Amino acid sequence: MNGVHPENGIADILGAIVLVSVVTLGIAIAAASIISHSVPQKIPSLNIDVKNTTGMVFLTHNGGDSLHKGEYRILVNGQDRTTSFLKGGAAAGDWSAGETLEYKPSDGRIPESFQIVYTGGGNNQVIVQVFT
Repeated sequence: MNGVHPENGIADILGAIVLVSVVTLGIAIAAASIISHSVPQKIPSLNIDVKNTTGMVFLTHNGGDSLHKGEYRILVNGQDRTTSFLKGGAAAGDWSAGETLEYKPSDGRIPESFQIVYTGGGNNQVIVQVFT
């Protein structure tokens, strides 16, 4: 024979196929990890004014996005007190610009801090924090 071995050609072809398969698999895994990330939620913007009076605290929504019932929590000194806030004498629900929430501390002392936490979209994000 002339020194050509036909079985050597198969190894080169199989090597090329395996290499292309590995590279394709790597690209598919990278693409899946990039595409699978969820789109970030828009965090609402909020501007509030806090007023303390004897035995009462008033949180006034001065502008920004409306907060819908169930999409926010109000923490007082780190404790969830959302259900203790009233709007016009009734339980607070949606909270829009110009509206005021009232809070009467059970011990009569003015709280040290308030946090408004946005809970929509499965994330908990502090959007306003006020220290008194």
